[in-house]
Amino acid sequence: VGIDTDQFGTFSGEIPRHKSIIDTARAKCDFVFLKSGCDLVLASEGTFGPHPASPLIPSDHEFLLLKDFVHDLEITGAVLSYRTNYHQKTISDFEELMDFATSVKFPSHGIILRSCAGDLIYKGINEGRLLRKCFDEMMRSSKSILAETDMRANFNPTRTDVIKEAASDLVKNAFSMCAKCSAPGFSIQKTEAGLPCQLCGNPTRSALKNVFECKKCGHQLEICFPNHKKVEDPMYCDYCNP
Repeated sequence: VGIDTDQFGTFSGEIPRHKSIIDTARAKCDFVFLKSGCDLVLASEGTFGPHPASPLIPSDHEFLLLKDFVHDLEITGAVLSYRTNYHQKTISDFEELMDFATSVKFPSHGIILRSCAGDLIYKGINEGRLLRKCFDEMMRSSKSILAETDMRANFNPTRTDVIKEAASDLVKNAFSMCAKCSAPGFSIQKTEAGLPCQLCGNPTRSALKNVFECKKCGHQLEICFPNHKKVEDPMYCDYCNP
């Protein structure tokens, strides 16, 4: 069965994603179930942008959802990683484009070229001659173009490696059973900040506790000090080090 998931949003922006990363993965699972009748569906979804803790550094947030329609059960896996070549730049000559390409690991990693007006786009460029051809064609009608990394997994081995990490997290969660109903997928659903500063005692942005929850029966378990420390270094305190 042919499944077109572009309808849920594209990295290149032609189709915007209107839902959260979790709801988009869930919508993909539901669509595949309705389309194919397969009752066990795995969907992935990723987002790229500034890292929440370090806004000047790009990050890759990968999310996997395994949905069991027979038992009405969802098991998830996720990772937030600094490992990404996510980047874009306005280009005006081919030498500048080649410098950009080298910096984002081309040709092992694909590139997207688009006109600044957004009316022309070439995706999945992973070969030097094709890059030159697309560049020349676009520059005939423009003084500059936008070059960006192709973040689709089949054109981005770095992203594939991060998805593997999310898959490992999913497997770990699948083997984590709820103490109350024995359903698999008992995993962290929320992390609460507030670990006190060692110097001034004020709450920091560091994790104070993780909240585990069973998606089947709703049973919860709070684990305090998940990073095995009860106070945070003052360098991470917004009061001591604003």
